[in-house]
Amino acid sequence: MRRPRSCRLFTLLLVFLSCISASAQHLTLGPQGLVNARARTLRDPTSLSRGVRSYAYLTRVGGVAFDQVASPARALRFSSLTLDYRPERSNGKRLVLTLDGQEVSAPIYDWQLIPIAKFADSPHNACFTLFGELDDLAQQRSVQARGGRVFGYHPAFVNTLMGLRLFQLDSLIIHPYSHDLIKSDGRYVLGAGETRPNLRANESGRAAFVDFFRPIAYSDFPINQKQKFTSYVISDHGRSVSFDVKKGALSLTGQPGYYFWGKNPRGLNDRDKVTPLTDLSNQVSKRPSMLRVINPAVWDAGVKLMRYSAFFRYFKQKHPTQWRAFMAQIDKAPAPSPRVTTPAIMERPR
Repeated sequence: MRRPRSCRLFTLLLVFLSCISASAQHLTLGPQGLVNARARTLRDPTSLSRGVRSYAYLTRVGGVAFDQVASPARALRFSSLTLDYRPERSNGKRLVLTLDGQEVSAPIYDWQLIPIAKFADSPHNACFTLFGELDDLAQQRSVQARGGRVFGYHPAFVNTLMGLRLFQLDSLIIHPYSHDLIKSDGRYVLGAGETRPNLRANESGRAAFVDFFRPIAYSDFPINQKQKFTSYVISDHGRSVSFDVKKGALSLTGQPGYYFWGKNPRGLNDRDKVTPLTDLSNQVSKRPSMLRVINPAVWDAGVKLMRYSAFFRYFKQKHPTQWRAFMAQIDKAPAPSPRVTTPAIMERPR
């Protein structure tokens, strides 16, 4: 039966208004505005083992990157494994594993699952960078001249909540408002399973981290402080991810780590310019609980990305035919809520 013309017009009007609302998002983090612009996506297949010793990689990509492949726990034995996306199930229960004919649940929400699966399916390991590039190079130079930053996202994380969380993960230990979450028109942008941040607890956690970090990352001088490191990468380099089945559910282990590095002024080639700061990296990386209390929502999103992308790579390597079938299901899934427009520019407050 054909719908009345007035009904069709009303439906089109609702769609039009929703599109206006999505495109008019005003994102902020503290007093800093986050601006949308046309930017190049981050497509870099460099392995982390190579990238962390490359000055070109660290200064062009850096940021957040994951490329590990998970391993089954020693006690876990199985002969068959399949993955399915069940859209008819409630959000958070749609990813289903079947081991030797036994169904296993995997607790992950669509706003995490869909972009992570697409990320693991790609040949590119870099997730996010603060060294991004705008399509308009003149605009980019203007932004950077004002002290602003340009973002770059892996294609899977463009216009996703995971993209917002990755920006905050990259700046977790350096951004003055890293204890807060991004807002859209004054309201927090939250995904399923997330709650409003406890700002008092987060601020206390950030202060504790700063007290720990300052004496090991900076040298005191009479006038100012000299930073001992040039930059860092948050990644799974040198880390491991394992999976097991406990009480009928998938169990994943592994925490992201920090790789701090310094520029060697005497270096003549790409590798010689990089000095790994191993002690600083170890000191920070072995304290994931301290990092998490700065902003649990941000850290948990990074952990989820690291663990599930590693698990998906395992499945992709061991069962390529089933993986393609699984990705066909993922590709048919609707864009998860909340709908966001990932910013490409962060401006300093004026």
